[in-house]
Amino acid sequence: MFKLRLLAIAPFLSLFLAPFAVTRADQITITNGSASVGRIMGGPFQLQGGGATLTGAVNYGHGATDWYRAGDTVNVSTYNVGLDVRSGTATVNGNSYNPIYYDGFLRFTASLNIPPVSAPERFSVTTPFSFQGLLRGCTTSTISGCPGGYVFSFDLIGAGIATVYLRTFLLDGQRQYLVENVDYNFTPVPEPTTLLLLGTGLAGFALRRRAMNR
Repeated sequence: MFKLRLLAIAPFLSLFLAPFAVTRADQITITNGSASVGRIMGGPFQLQGGGATLTGAVNYGHGATDWYRAGDTVNVSTYNVGLDVRSGTATVNGNSYNPIYYDGFLRFTASLNIPPVSAPERFSVTTPFSFQGLLRGCTTSTISGCPGGYVFSFDLIGAGIATVYLRTFLLDGQRQYLVENVDYNFTPVPEPTTLLLLGTGLAGFALRRRAMNR
């Protein structure tokens, strides 16, 4: 009797649990794409990797609003969470969503040392950054949750080169620097196997060169 009842309600259980089946986060390494943020305001992002292309925008920039001097270390990290990550479009394994509403967070971590520059007035410096995020996509607004269930959920990791744009001028005889905006550009992260092969190749090259010098 219990088995018959379970078989009878099984279709309803599957309908109830289906929206939650896609909320398990799959990890994706972002190998291409970019994000841009201003000094205070945010900007657009496009993240690509693992068969997914996610576009949207963030509300806040890196928050570096102070004037700096040459040699100072500046934090050009950004962190946007929840509704700070604005809606956009997404393509996941051939399925397109326009618009898509995001829930989650994006965190870019980077810093740089201000170099001494006298001219030009505006210049740029590059520095590595690391990236971590979580994006869940909903086809309806996430202000009150996602009633229909998330259509995808991704843990995101990545790294790349941040281009930091600065402006400099003299203030009371002292040269000052201001960070204007930051572009984060992703680059592929080598797989552990690739790193191992590279290491063994360099080791073999070193041994061969040593043998030739004897």
